[in-house]
Amino acid sequence: KSFFVGVGAGLCSAILFPVAGMLVGTVQIFRGLWNTPSALYQIAKGEKSWDNETRAWLPRTRYSLQAEVEQIQHDENNSKTERINPPTKCVRSTVLYDLLDVPTNATSAEIKKAYYRKALVEHPDKRPNDPQAAERFQALSKAYQI
Repeated sequence: KSFFVGVGAGLCSAILFPVAGMLVGTVQIFRGLWNTPSALYQIAKGEKSWDNETRAWLPRTRYSLQAEVEQIQHDENNSKTERINPPTKCVRSTVLYDLLDVPTNATSAEIKKAYYRKALVEHPDKRPNDPQAAERFQALSKAYQI
């Protein structure tokens, strides 16, 4: 008896799954046919563009380099003014911080950025005629390592 139940279930699934797949495929084809004129109109009109990530039509915005520069500057200014500075660290000497031109409460990323910026300027290869350049560069390297 269980043999016949298994054969019957197999035959039903062998018929139902392909039929269900054909129905789903047919629905998708008709959806595509129905939506294609609207999509072509949206593209031709130029007011909307398709976003693959959200899978939706979004209003098309014109790119402006000047607007992007202003947005970046605005974001940088806000991040600097809104940044919550931790209290100044109590350090014995600020000589190394002063050498890198960073406050004593600077993050490691800020210290690294200041070091690379100053190292580019003070590198002995950049100042071949300055005998003190090597000493200043070594002092910078020491300050960064500490």
